[in-house]
Formats: sequence, structure tokens, C-alpha cells
Amino acid sequence: MVFKTWASKLEYLLLLAVLGIVFVKARVNLLFLLATFLIFDVGALGYLISPN
Repeated sequence: MVFKTWASKLEYLLLLAVLGIVFVKARVNLLFLLATFLIFDVGALGYLISPN
């Protein structure tokens, strides 16, 4: 039982580490996508607001 909990904790930490790495890589990509989207969105909003 003690070994099982220790193994599950180790597995949990490993999973957290993998998720952290994936999250950081995904966050960099998401920030890039968000930046490009915001640039296009601001341009579109400016285009929509300026005629009105």
C-alpha cells in the first residue's frame, strides 16, 4: 500500500512534469496565435468602427 501510494505520487509528478512541458510549449504557440489574432482583430474592429 505504501509502495502503491509512492508509485502513484511519482506517476502524478511525472504526469505533472509532462503536462507542464506541453503547457509551456502550447502556451508559446497560443501566445503567438493570440498575438496575431489580436492584431487582425484590432484591425478589423478599427475598420468596423471607423465608418460608423
